[in-house]
Amino acid sequence: MKLNYRPEVDGLRAIAVFTVIFYHAEIVLFDDYLFKGGFIGVDIFFVISGYLITSLILKELKETGHFSFKNFYERRIRRILPVLVLIMSVSLPFAWICLLPTSFVDYGNSLISSIFFSSNFYFLFTGQDYDGTFSLLKPFLHIWSLSVEEQYYILYPIILFSCFKFFRKYLLIILIFVLLISLILADWSSRHDPSLTFYSLHTRGWELLAGALLATIEIDYGRSSNKFLSNSLPFVGLLLILHAVFFFSEKIIFHPSFYTLSPIIGVMFIIHFSKKGELITNILSTKILVGSGLISYSLYLWHFPIFAFGRVTEFFGDGVSKKLIILTILLSLLSYFFVERPFRNRQLISRKYLAVFISFFVSTILISSFFIIKNKGYPSRLEIFTNLKNFQINNEALEKDWLKFKQKIESPLFEQSSKKKKILIIGNSHARDLFNGLYLNKDLSIKYDFSIIQTEVRCLKNVLKKLNCDGKSKSTDPLRNIHLHNFNLANILLISTRWLETDIELLDEVNSIAKYNNKKLVITSNTPEFNYKKSSEFADRTVIKDSILTDLFYKKSTLIDLIVLKNSRIPSNEEKLEIEKKYYKFIPEALLDLNKKIEKKSQDLDIVFLDKIDYVCNKMEERCEVLMPDNSKIYYDYGHYTVGASKYFGKKIYKINWLKVD
Repeated sequence: MKLNYRPEVDGLRAIAVFTVIFYHAEIVLFDDYLFKGGFIGVDIFFVISGYLITSLILKELKETGHFSFKNFYERRIRRILPVLVLIMSVSLPFAWICLLPTSFVDYGNSLISSIFFSSNFYFLFTGQDYDGTFSLLKPFLHIWSLSVEEQYYILYPIILFSCFKFFRKYLLIILIFVLLISLILADWSSRHDPSLTFYSLHTRGWELLAGALLATIEIDYGRSSNKFLSNSLPFVGLLLILHAVFFFSEKIIFHPSFYTLSPIIGVMFIIHFSKKGELITNILSTKILVGSGLISYSLYLWHFPIFAFGRVTEFFGDGVSKKLIILTILLSLLSYFFVERPFRNRQLISRKYLAVFISFFVSTILISSFFIIKNKGYPSRLEIFTNLKNFQINNEALEKDWLKFKQKIESPLFEQSSKKKKILIIGNSHARDLFNGLYLNKDLSIKYDFSIIQTEVRCLKNVLKKLNCDGKSKSTDPLRNIHLHNFNLANILLISTRWLETDIELLDEVNSIAKYNNKKLVITSNTPEFNYKKSSEFADRTVIKDSILTDLFYKKSTLIDLIVLKNSRIPSNEEKLEIEKKYYKFIPEALLDLNKKIEKKSQDLDIVFLDKIDYVCNKMEERCEVLMPDNSKIYYDYGHYTVGASKYFGKKIYKINWLKVD
């Protein structure tokens, strides 16, 4: 069942795809992004898709009384899959050459989720912000929108068919009701969980249903014939779209939400009120816009991986150049004429050939992705990784190990029968680092047992009352009774946290709590931090090639990462000494001044003060350790220890007798 061809709709597609392309190209004018609301192009596509699919289904139902699901899904497969699987397959060798192991694994996962039209869930659950800097380096992030559409195509025809058969009289009311529910959910959810709202069908459904509603009205009542409305509303519609493209920004509006209504209404105005001979219709029907609209699907699929690989390799210079956009257009023309059009023609490409083509490329993609993931991104393909024994480049992996250990050893229960003194460590993630070191070396301690309450110092009073930090009930926290048990049995409270200026004022209260409960109080300094990124010496992004640097910055790069990757080897002992001296210089003066204030306050309150710099750094030689003897990293970010480093420092704490708390 064919619909009457409307060239202005293809023109509208052209506007949609080029706003998205220019948005991702990050074109700058007068120090501001020109197409900062270009993400609205995806929303335009959703309205058009909802309109065309509903028109197709309802027209067939109305004219024949039945609907062929088989033909419908075959058309969707012919329209979507051939060029998609081809582009994914073409991207494989470029990903092999360009991407570092962690990014390569992420790429493999994104291919699998894209093949099964679930990439919106993958990017949602992996915490990927669509407008984030590093999202532009993920070759198939843009397939999230295709996944949403395909989920819609799977569910919507069945629901529409059922409503038409059994609730035909109320179809329009049902569509309006569901649209409003989805819109209200989107607006509410955009303020509470923006990522869930952005990637989900239930909060994007109203945009697709806006097109569906329009199609239903036209099928039942026809299109508007009012000359004034036909001359004015398409113009208003185009203004609403252009306003969104040039003035919307995800940093200043919630999206999708009530804000998104304006461009959506604009699209509806153009689709419903445009008439042949009217100005906006004539503009949208020009050959260049119609032609661009016809290849819009290929343009959309090609542009993101081309831009991503271009950015990763910096092959064409900074950002996205005109060459990348021209390359996108040329490849889109080729894929449209030699893949899209032939495969949509049933007489030219049989079902059997279609199945063979798709099966071959899907198998290639899935098998390749499986081995990419299984082999952890094939680090051996890059020469640098063969020279770095024990040196874990991926700081994100080190952080995950830290979190796993935390979950495994959350808050050990003090044994009342133990003769050892019980030290309860209190503080945030920096307390966890110290606890890890002491706990992992507990066999070296003949005097102490250790446990931890991981919380901010300001929250201690409420934690002991089994409340949240803000004073609300904490009845669902399984640790509440353990914390209270350990506090009651503890002999020594050791406060180890990332101190702020305002926290020092809390020491009087903490000291009162300790005295009231007959416990000794011990305070540690701030953990040394190494803010090397503010150093002009290492601010230059040309220190190492950008493909490595961008991946590394995404994984919380450290100075030692940059140096090791720049030289493709572990530094010599002499070089290590120089690096350790650099680290010492990178300790912020503000942190050292704050440590002095904490020490002074401790002296005023007659509290034992322990300086962490004593076991992390050598003050006499003015250097700080950055690698362990086996060349494993000590830090996975600005100052948090790896689990291995905690164990290493724990041994050092006992060796130099740092833990003087009696």
